[in-house]
Amino acid sequence: MFLNDSFIKQIGPLAEHEIEMLRTLAHERAFKKNQLILKAGTICSSFYFLLQGAVYQFKPNANDAKTFTHLNIKNDWIVDNKSFTSQQPSDRNIEAFTDCEMIEVPIQALHKLIKYSQTFLGFARVMNQAEDRVTLLQQAETPANKYQLLEQQFPEIIKTFPLKVIASYLKMTPETLSRVRARRQGDL
Repeated sequence: MFLNDSFIKQIGPLAEHEIEMLRTLAHERAFKKNQLILKAGTICSSFYFLLQGAVYQFKPNANDAKTFTHLNIKNDWIVDNKSFTSQQPSDRNIEAFTDCEMIEVPIQALHKLIKYSQTFLGFARVMNQAEDRVTLLQQAETPANKYQLLEQQFPEIIKTFPLKVIASYLKMTPETLSRVRARRQGDL
């Protein structure tokens, strides 16, 4: 199985025997564009490391509208943390925005890995990665600050996702995002 350096580094330093154990319990998965990885109402029982592609998480609304909560790109961890840790039904969908290749770690594998070595407690830190990004962006006080932070810290998100999706993710209207972008381009 393909475990890239970024995957291993984010967990923490692993001994060769720990990497081999991980190889036996995690597995590669491919998802086609628009394929659901997690459907709202089901329990999140795995988390994923995105090797290639892009994924978004959204809460389904009335009239098939979507409120985007997470945008994931290459080398991101993907999980509905609340559903995964509580083993309660998810309130969101996780969907492949493009064709994707991922490493999947099911909850049973995680339990075996932690039992095998405490080093694998490092997964708790990486599972919070997406939540940390959302918290960081929410702390920005103005739409301009949110967009600037996204642009500086996560430029690949801007290159990958449509502006309508980014606006929802930043909790602003597409019109507000257009004005912010126009002002930023005028400042440059």
